[in-house]
Amino acid sequence: MTQEHTLLFGFDKELVAWACDRIPWMTPSDAMRAVGVADGKTADAKLLAVAVYHNYIAPKQVAGETWYNTVEMSFVAASPRFATRHTIKNLLKIPFDQFKVDHVLVAIPSINKRAIRFVTGIGFTPRGTLSRFYSKSVHACVFGLHRNTFKARDFLKKERKALERRPRPNGQEHPVSTASA
Repeated sequence: MTQEHTLLFGFDKELVAWACDRIPWMTPSDAMRAVGVADGKTADAKLLAVAVYHNYIAPKQVAGETWYNTVEMSFVAASPRFATRHTIKNLLKIPFDQFKVDHVLVAIPSINKRAIRFVTGIGFTPRGTLSRFYSKSVHACVFGLHRNTFKARDFLKKERKALERRPRPNGQEHPVSTASA
């Protein structure tokens, strides 16, 4: 059974505070927007994660080209159970569909290997490293996701062919289709 998550909107101040309590280098700002992920729809649902959208840079015309149009995104999770394909895709739709940005960036401390694996696993690609960004020995690994990448493919969908190649029960090697009347 798939976990049903509820996205929580309209609680920016509370969700940003929750996230900033868990990300020591993040300072709350009124410009930050946040979406929470709860483990159900009832009042006793637990907050599993928060996505914070911050450092938005509006598009600007420079020499006939659009520059900027980016937002930074930070994830903080109390549980990895929030990270279903459906939930991740919905959290990523917000900057592209609602904010209309071209790029979403994430900056991760170089010592946080788990977070780096997570963002590369959901489609972000390396964009660079900011040396000694967090401390003398901790760099910022910057990853990005472009609108075209997010929109051009079936983002985060399972490969159909991989599912079809899975061994069939009782030695059935090929799927059997039946005609319906």
